[in-house]
Amino acid sequence: MLMYPFSLRVVRLPYKQFLYLCIVVLYAVDSANVPNSGENVDLMQTTLGGRSSAEDGKQPMALLLHHHRGDEGTGKGKGKRRGSPTSIYSENDMLKNTVLKEVDVWQNYHNTDDILDRLNMFGEQSSCAIPFSTQWVADQYEPGKGLFVVRLGAANTFKRVLVAAGEHARERITSEVILRFVEQACAAPKNSNLAKVFAEVGVTLLPVVNLEGRRAVDAGDVCLRSTVESEGSIDLNRNMDVDFIAQNEHGPYPFSTYQARVMKHLAESEKPLAYIDIHSGTTAMTSPWGARHGEPPDYPAQKRMLAELKRNFYPPLFNSAALKVGRWGSVMTYGMQGAVMDHMYAKQGIKHSMLWEVWGDDDTPEKDCDVVFNPPAHTLFDVVDHWGKALQHAALYVYENVTVDARTIPRGLETTPILVDESERQAHDHV
Repeated sequence: MLMYPFSLRVVRLPYKQFLYLCIVVLYAVDSANVPNSGENVDLMQTTLGGRSSAEDGKQPMALLLHHHRGDEGTGKGKGKRRGSPTSIYSENDMLKNTVLKEVDVWQNYHNTDDILDRLNMFGEQSSCAIPFSTQWVADQYEPGKGLFVVRLGAANTFKRVLVAAGEHARERITSEVILRFVEQACAAPKNSNLAKVFAEVGVTLLPVVNLEGRRAVDAGDVCLRSTVESEGSIDLNRNMDVDFIAQNEHGPYPFSTYQARVMKHLAESEKPLAYIDIHSGTTAMTSPWGARHGEPPDYPAQKRMLAELKRNFYPPLFNSAALKVGRWGSVMTYGMQGAVMDHMYAKQGIKHSMLWEVWGDDDTPEKDCDVVFNPPAHTLFDVVDHWGKALQHAALYVYENVTVDARTIPRGLETTPILVDESERQAHDHV
């Protein structure tokens, strides 16, 4: 009921009308707090799912991260930085997010060359608010072949993150996530929390690893997973050296593809502290091993990062599969021999090596490839915006929690692998 003090009368309203009136009043109050066009909008203060941490009683991620500080290494980089972000949330996060919602651009999927053109445009027009560059990195054995590379943030920094997408041609959504993440980062106001993160963390992005394969999907070969026939019809997530098996579409030997060699070269030269391999087919955030039972030596540290990412994630998105989080061998039903994630962890020393699956439709037969691996166009923006923010959280975690000497623990990496058997799934240690 509502009390009117000027008459002291009690007016009884039906429950639904009362609730509606409350919503109208709250909206009017909230609208008064919306920043005008001249004020800075802090883009790191948006949630992954459009909810404030206060709604479920949880502290902001950056505040919780300090409880783990010192676990990731022993050298410089420990301790809270002066002026580092204390929150990535805002009460008006949904309203602020509309600043970046270019609906007309996200009505449908971009073809492969449109993605590259749009990414190049940020550099050519100097329209990115943070340091930004693109280049083609050539393979040393096949100089005419190479990968398109985007670099965001600090150039001369020991804190780097390497992100790859588009290894499997039919997983179109993965490259769209990279494009959206770049849009979000480039729109960051100068003094925003996101800009502060990129002042000390550099992110190297490989938006379309399987370039010719994705172009073939654009042309109608929607179920193509591997490289095109002229490039060997090889699965790029089975062509590295950890637990490699020369069978099916894995390739005759590790690094037989120029894509795998360039990725290896980038990891060797940039020495990132985190690696994220983006795929689709379900929704998951996973860590090594891809083809072994048991925990790698660094699983406690990996598990902490996965737990923080999960806590800021609100699945399921639309009709996508529920989010799975943990070691690949404990949450998935098949092994990945020669996986990129395992190479980055075991051979490149990247402690926080992960594989994310950003979309999956469990209710659709796998033969309908485009639906299984890619969300419908009317939900495209929401999905890519969601996972673009997940990449922001990953960069923030590295900024706040990972020291520059945080490398893989070498013990136990060369043990005889036990390949994951579908009949022996381990599910006891999900994050």
